[in-house]
Amino acid sequence: MLLLLAVLVASAVPGIEVATAPNAQSMASPGEVGAPSGEIVVKGTGEVRVAPDQATLTLSIITRDPEAAVAAEKNAARQERVLGALRDAGIEDRLLATVGYGVQPDYARDERRNRKLVGYVAQARIRVGPLDPEHVGEHIDTALAAGANEVDSLRFSSSAIKELQRQALVEAVHDARAAAEAIADAAGGRLGALLEITTEQSRDPGIVVRRYATAEAMAAAPQTQIEAGEIVVQATVIARWKFLESDETARS
Repeated sequence: MLLLLAVLVASAVPGIEVATAPNAQSMASPGEVGAPSGEIVVKGTGEVRVAPDQATLTLSIITRDPEAAVAAEKNAARQERVLGALRDAGIEDRLLATVGYGVQPDYARDERRNRKLVGYVAQARIRVGPLDPEHVGEHIDTALAAGANEVDSLRFSSSAIKELQRQALVEAVHDARAAAEAIADAAGGRLGALLEITTEQSRDPGIVVRRYATAEAMAAAPQTQIEAGEIVVQATVIARWKFLESDETARS
């Protein structure tokens, strides 16, 4: 058997069953006695690049106070200001969601390094999006100016991700077949029937940018500029073909 393996980033495509490739030791190889034909197993990869058309923000609003109820009340008022500012900027309610909330004790260390309760921390996390990537910097500035304390993450993605995955899969299959044909030709034979083709699990193709900032720091800063770059969608397939020896190779 001739085996070609490459270290590649994988992407799964719905509708394709993932199976384990046959064990190399169980395959007959060209040239073995009693095995006029064997199998060729290859990995193929495909890649599609596209500019993202969606951006999703995660913001944190944090307030501290000696009293838990006061911290919660102040944080709720600050959260409403942030949400109001984003609505005024044209963001629809359906694109705004609270994805986390909590009130916790706030501790500090005294001069003897003993932990001491100094108050409470109220925190709310808001997801904003998907948004137009071209205006996401403006929305970040709006949220921080209104009272958001942190930008926890910024994720770029594509609304056409399923179609992009299919395109990458097609490229991967073409790549696998070209490699298998090259191997078969170099071995003095030709490619036979396709016996099996599978895909490998993928990572998330979205781009995540993590950034932390405070409203005070942004007050003196210029307008936030965000460059999304490109999303790279990759696919990997494992394919197994029958190897057919030529008459001349079989006689030798």
